[in-house]
Amino acid sequence: MTMIKVAMVDDHKMFREGVKSMVEKNENCQMIWTASNSEEAFLNIKEEMPDVLLMDISIGFESGITLTKQLIDIYPSIKIIALSMHHERPYIINIHDKGAKGYILKDAGSDEVLAGIQAVANGKTYFSKVASDILDKS
Repeated sequence: MTMIKVAMVDDHKMFREGVKSMVEKNENCQMIWTASNSEEAFLNIKEEMPDVLLMDISIGFESGITLTKQLIDIYPSIKIIALSMHHERPYIINIHDKGAKGYILKDAGSDEVLAGIQAVANGKTYFSKVASDILDKS
């Protein structure tokens, strides 16, 4: 099995470090970079393209939804999973419409995050149960 290159954009350092540690416990995944804002994300992505990018919806004063659209417009093959504390319908619909391949709530366990990374890396979509239920109603 090939190594899945994972990257992450989130404005909370402790959360980035925790997810990085969790991802790297899986022998098939490697966290190649993390970014705390869109500027860092664009600099890092030019250096190394991830197989899967974990995207916070609220990056300080920036919108992860806007950044998702910008990245997909420039790099159409990029696979983005939204990681968010927001379980409200407008957030899930909006980032899904912008091209995100998945949506996982931040209170998910490591098994769910890793399952999402694996699924999206393999060309599938992955939406948590809450997100799937909301999308099914649209």
